Amino acid sequence: MKKYIKDKLYAHRVRVKKLWAVCLILIGINNVIVGIGKYFKTDSNQKENIL
Repeated sequence: MKKYIKDKLYAHRVRVKKLWAVCLILIGINNVIVGIGKYFKTDSNQKENIL
């Protein structure tokens, strides 16, 4: 019985870690997209200022 509970807890921990990993990856992708958007905006603004 104890082993069964341990296995259940371990499976739950692994699942939580996987969820965290997915969340962090999604947040990372979102940050990259936002960063690229900001970079291109500032880039085009700088070009206009130079002209």
